[in-house]
Amino acid sequence: MRSAVVSAVILLLVLVHIQDSLSNSVRTMCLQKYSPRPCGGGWIRVTGNKCVKYFRLSKTFWEAQSHCAGQGGHLASIHNTDENGHVMCLSVSTPKKSPTSNDYFWIGGRSSAPLSGYGWTDKSAFGFTKWHPGQPVNRASHTCVAMNYKHWGDWTNIDCNSKKNFVCVR
Repeated sequence: MRSAVVSAVILLLVLVHIQDSLSNSVRTMCLQKYSPRPCGGGWIRVTGNKCVKYFRLSKTFWEAQSHCAGQGGHLASIHNTDENGHVMCLSVSTPKKSPTSNDYFWIGGRSSAPLSGYGWTDKSAFGFTKWHPGQPVNRASHTCVAMNYKHWGDWTNIDCNSKKNFVCVR
């Protein structure tokens, strides 16, 4: 019994170290490739005149969208790998529950029914995707898109009434 406990503790420490190393390599990549360019007020420039901000507030999809509208924007729409990287790196640099956590958060993708086609809250074309393998799932209530699902930058569809942090763009 004692050796099983020792083995479990060692395994846990190895897993934490691997996650820590992964998080550090993601942070390093973010600093090298997507260094923050401030827009003011905590907003970070992504491209041209497009600025994003990560909000560490637990809200449903529609509450988050309303909050973004109150900030003069909307939940983030993502149209290419570069924008996806910027948004992912913004989440990496924001304090979370734990330093190695890649908690997933709302972006502005939504479908009227699972797997029926997605759109962005800003009505722009939904031409780029970064679904995690096996995503999106076909569940009636899973119609809103969240980022950082199981892997940094990957997307999933989840219940819009789940409470998550979120990223706005303006």
